[in-house]
Amino acid sequence: MEDRTESSSDVSDAPCRRRGRPMGKNRVPLSINERRARNAQYERERRIETSEAMAELAEAARCDTNLSNCDLLATVIKQLQRAAQFDSTRDIEELRRSNAKLIKEVEDLEKRLSNLENNKRSKDVEKDTLIVGKRKRKSNRREKSAKFMKSSEDFFLNTESNMKISRNSTDAEEELVV
Repeated sequence: MEDRTESSSDVSDAPCRRRGRPMGKNRVPLSINERRARNAQYERERRIETSEAMAELAEAARCDTNLSNCDLLATVIKQLQRAAQFDSTRDIEELRRSNAKLIKEVEDLEKRLSNLENNKRSKDVEKDTLIVGKRKRKSNRREKSAKFMKSSEDFFLNTESNMKISRNSTDAEEELVV
């Protein structure tokens, strides 16, 4: 079994790029022209990276992208100094006012929503009470009819007993008169 270790060429392909030739055995030294070409390529890459970074900085600082690097850096430094000196209490107060205004709007909308929900519930309850009310009316009618029947029975019984009493009293009166 052979122990395999990473070769030095694998190390050069690592994510963190190293400039220069990879280290290793059996390297053939580069000629002067090859070294110059390699260094020129590295310099081109460095300049491209620098120009991209400066363009990004100019865009972030909202400056003209055609400014020289020196002017761009000076402009960015001035902007940062102004930002450091700027009194942010005014902005903070403005943000607090707008925050309070937004909170009030949210509360008003919540109140309106709860009022609409309450109105809807009350309408639903009214519909339910109408339905229940109709049922109650029927049950009330039944109760009333039952009460009427009892009262009519009582009336009838009372009438019969009154008639007996009145018959008795008329008989008694007749006896008295005679």
